[in-house]
Amino acid sequence: MLLRRNVSLAPYLTMRVDHVASEFVTIRSIADLDAARRHCDAPYRILGGGSNIVPVANVSGTVLHICIEGIEILADDGNAVTVRVGAGEQWHEFVEWSVDRDFGGLENLALIPGTVGAAPMQNIGAYGVEQSRCFLQLECVNMSTGERLVVDAPTCRFGYRDSVFKQEWRDVMVITSVTYMLHRQAPLVTDYADVRRAIEGCMHTPTRRDVFDAVVAIRTAKLPNPAELPNSGSFFKNPIVHTTQAAKLLSQHPTMPQWPVSDGRVKLAAAWLIDQCGWKGFRNNGVGVHTNQALVIVNAEGGTGSTVWQMAADIQRSVADAFGVELEAEVNRWD
Repeated sequence: MLLRRNVSLAPYLTMRVDHVASEFVTIRSIADLDAARRHCDAPYRILGGGSNIVPVANVSGTVLHICIEGIEILADDGNAVTVRVGAGEQWHEFVEWSVDRDFGGLENLALIPGTVGAAPMQNIGAYGVEQSRCFLQLECVNMSTGERLVVDAPTCRFGYRDSVFKQEWRDVMVITSVTYMLHRQAPLVTDYADVRRAIEGCMHTPTRRDVFDAVVAIRTAKLPNPAELPNSGSFFKNPIVHTTQAAKLLSQHPTMPQWPVSDGRVKLAAAWLIDQCGWKGFRNNGVGVHTNQALVIVNAEGGTGSTVWQMAADIQRSVADAFGVELEAEVNRWD
């Protein structure tokens, strides 16, 4: 276990806010977690790739930086492949690993930043696919008791960018590995217009690699690279509202994008709502909204976490005032 004190979190967060962790522990094994429980102060904060976390200020307690690596094929019947992945593996690299082997199911989730351990926590998704589509189980450690658990999908309570790990198990259960079941014969998901348009020019039957490459190209064109312009990707979830509210909004705003969801409600485009409120390109105290994508808050000039969250609150307030719609942050806040 590598323990350091008074560590700047800026290099570990894609938003690059320069707040300090009083204790910072690099976790490369379950044994490291056991040692952290014995020797480090609670509360614990769980850090993976740092793409979905913005602290408000300096962080007390212990930050556990999860760096557990490894990809292992547990079973392969010629079609279905069961793969266990260390929580510290980079998500995009794991998706590309699977595409290289024609293991299907996750290709639409290319170029999503962060680690594999964060994928079930956030129940990440994009272009018609969520990680829960292929999720089999995960292994985790209860930092209060030291108990090691194997957790299945129903217990994870996956929702839209949500799970039990973002709610009552947050900063208590540390995910150490995730197991997925992938399929060589999994059908391609090309329902989203952007993906469909990107592969229409193929001179052959589209492949998993074609979908993967299309998603990489789309995300590269739409979203700023955190290495060049610090950001946390999509800051807000797309709000889901009742059909009655959606119909009323559409009558008032005929160009408003809407998509029906499985439970009879309607999903709205958070980016469209924010853009209509005039936020795109706005800057204040080093923090702003990206000029090409209203969902992305950027830290262009060394802003603080509190400045980021203040801008997020101002955006939420303006959308609520204009449309009567509450935006929920997708990014996790460390108080």
